[in-house]
Amino acid sequence: MRAFIAVEPSAEARGALAELADEMRAALGSRARALSFVRPASLHLTLKFLGETEVARVSRLAQALSPCLRDFAPFAVALEGAGFFPPRGGPRVAWAGVAEGAAQLGALAAAVDRAAVDLGFAPEERPYRAHLTLARVKDRRAGRAVVRALEPYAAARFGRFPVQRVVLFRSETLPDGALHSPVASFPLGTEALP
Repeated sequence: MRAFIAVEPSAEARGALAELADEMRAALGSRARALSFVRPASLHLTLKFLGETEVARVSRLAQALSPCLRDFAPFAVALEGAGFFPPRGGPRVAWAGVAEGAAQLGALAAAVDRAAVDLGFAPEERPYRAHLTLARVKDRRAGRAVVRALEPYAAARFGRFPVQRVVLFRSETLPDGALHSPVASFPLGTEALP
């Protein structure tokens, strides 16, 4: 199965990001077709993408993740700002940034990566950068329009929410976008959220 490990935003944060997507569509007009927007229900903060993986291997990773993620206390994430990757050249991904909780997300991503590497998964090659993908740019000719549509949101706030668990998702590609289904959930620590 195609799988990844992530943190889910709150319903309120998803709602704010859905509004942003609607405003981007309105600002882009007919050029909005150049983007493939992530469904609000599928928005997430990826910790590690596993790709196509045998079910037995995913099960072993789930068993390895549970004890190592209990060492992390729950924390809060604040989504703030919007931009695009790569920073130079034509944009390929529109994203919402993380203003609070980025260090904790990075530590979680490192722990998940170590557990995955111990089971033979490839290590992450790039440093972790906490962000939430809003859309992928399908037609790079719309690049300037995408950049202009995101500019008003460079410092916008999209919500603050508690992170109390990490989720292993299965991803299925459908004609109208990806569908993500939770396979396993891993609670963080036992401390109360500040």
